[in-house]
Amino acid sequence: MEKHLYNLWKSLVCLVLFVATTNHLQAQLSEEAHFPITINGSMFLGHDMYNLQSTSHNAVVPSRRPASLLRFIISPTISFNDWFSLPFSFMISTPETTTILSKPALPSTLDFIQNPANSLSLSPKFGWAQFHLGTHTPQLSPLSGSNIQLFGLGLDFTPGKFRVTVSAGRIGRSVMTDTATQIQGEYAREAYMGKFAFVDSLNEIGLNVVRVRDDDGSIPTLRTHRIIQPDPEDPSIVDTIALRDPLMPIPEESFTTTLNALISLTDEARITAEVGGSLFTRDMTSEQIAEPISEIEPLIEQRLSTQADFAGKVEFQIDKEKWGLSLNSTYIGPGYRTLAYPWMEADRFDITAAPRLQLLNDRLAISGSIGWRQNNLGKIEEATTSQLLGSANVDVRIGEDFTINGQYSNYGLRTPVKNDTFRVETVAQSISLTPMITIASEASSHVIMASVSVDDYADYNIITGASESNRTHSVMGTYSTMLTSIPLSTHLAGSWLTNHLEVGDLTIASASIGAGYELFNSAVKLGVSGSMTQTGLDVHTPDRELTLGINGRWRITNGLLLLAKASVTNYRYGDSRPNTSFQEIFVRTSLQWQW
Repeated sequence: MEKHLYNLWKSLVCLVLFVATTNHLQAQLSEEAHFPITINGSMFLGHDMYNLQSTSHNAVVPSRRPASLLRFIISPTISFNDWFSLPFSFMISTPETTTILSKPALPSTLDFIQNPANSLSLSPKFGWAQFHLGTHTPQLSPLSGSNIQLFGLGLDFTPGKFRVTVSAGRIGRSVMTDTATQIQGEYAREAYMGKFAFVDSLNEIGLNVVRVRDDDGSIPTLRTHRIIQPDPEDPSIVDTIALRDPLMPIPEESFTTTLNALISLTDEARITAEVGGSLFTRDMTSEQIAEPISEIEPLIEQRLSTQADFAGKVEFQIDKEKWGLSLNSTYIGPGYRTLAYPWMEADRFDITAAPRLQLLNDRLAISGSIGWRQNNLGKIEEATTSQLLGSANVDVRIGEDFTINGQYSNYGLRTPVKNDTFRVETVAQSISLTPMITIASEASSHVIMASVSVDDYADYNIITGASESNRTHSVMGTYSTMLTSIPLSTHLAGSWLTNHLEVGDLTIASASIGAGYELFNSAVKLGVSGSMTQTGLDVHTPDRELTLGINGRWRITNGLLLLAKASVTNYRYGDSRPNTSFQEIFVRTSLQWQW
């Protein structure tokens, strides 16, 4: 692995030198004559250093960051006149990092590149034809799957009023199950998706097709053997059965097709709609059904764990200069699922209205939304819940220096089951008020902002009449100033939050101060900051955190920027972990270049 990374870094250095040399040559030639080849883009090189030392009589406080982390991002675009362009993007971080997915014990070079934290993308474009090699994000529709990153091949053609998008590759990477280190296994997920659309000015109609499946051969299946005794009267008779290890994932697959449309009624009003169906198999190891539907068989294997369902959404929008309105409704069946959009919440129907209004020469702006949602559409769950969702936002501008913002939101949840001890009725409300004053003169400018908010959560037991509540009060204030006679800026901030709980009041108090000074006609900027936070229940000794930091910025040229920051944090636990504290030192440096 180290050898692969070394060769990778050598290639990156050669690439940077090539870009810099070509860019310099381009600048020289452009002064003499028109140069048909241009290169523009950006580069980022950053390094993080982290150290943690803890003092504990119980257990060592774990580190929250790697000791050393290097990030490199380069995104140049090579263009030849107006008919050809070659966007290139490369982003890596080392050592191996991961957050949501499991981490391979011994990642290969391909595993390293396929890590969602890294990317390698090459997308040459010839007129209306663009090709994708490596990491890219196909743009489809909301119900079929969009904004999901895959590693593979793709094309995007836009001849005239037509658009054709096709992509094939892998989502994420495979991770072998390791019982020794308790690593959860992950299958490599194969994706095939496409879109065919007709686009005419502000109108569009498109067909989207997505097929995603886990490659169950990408990692070996790990099984555990369980010994059972079928005959309790004869201990000598035992059987051994093989079960999937709990750390082994269950392979899934889905096929989704949708039809989406955008219809512009006027320049200010439009309708967007989409309807689709999905086939989702939650367990690819389950048996196939005895009599599969022949028309569906080429699309996906029909198994006992395969579900078919549909979804649809429609939205009407009108956007005037002084007012606007959005009406939308979404239905997603309980069995509708596309693995190209794994975070979609299924089994729901909701409808929402969101108006906005500007009055008094734009000095008063009002916006909000109100909606209703219900789940358990197929009546297959034990309980059905309905939710009332509402919010309001008001901005008031008084004069040129004073503004007030007010926000309110309401979230209600109710189960309509009568005479049930598990019946639920809850109401969550949040309200905040934020005034801001700006004082400006020739010598200085000052901004003062405060915020007061109350969050209230009430849970009512309809049968017993008991009521539980969770209320949070918070106050926050900031003051910042900038002097024009000298390049000095300062800021102060403080906050106080109290959460009323059954076991007592949880209080979080914090304060921070900082200053910045510019040198050499703003080419260099230096800053210092400090913050203190205290957290704890009123019946216990609170935790205390103190952080001191410095930062600097040096604009070497118009396109070259050097940044650096360092901080020291001392954290001392209260009664929650007696005689325990830790100290963190964090240093980050980065070089940014735009050309």
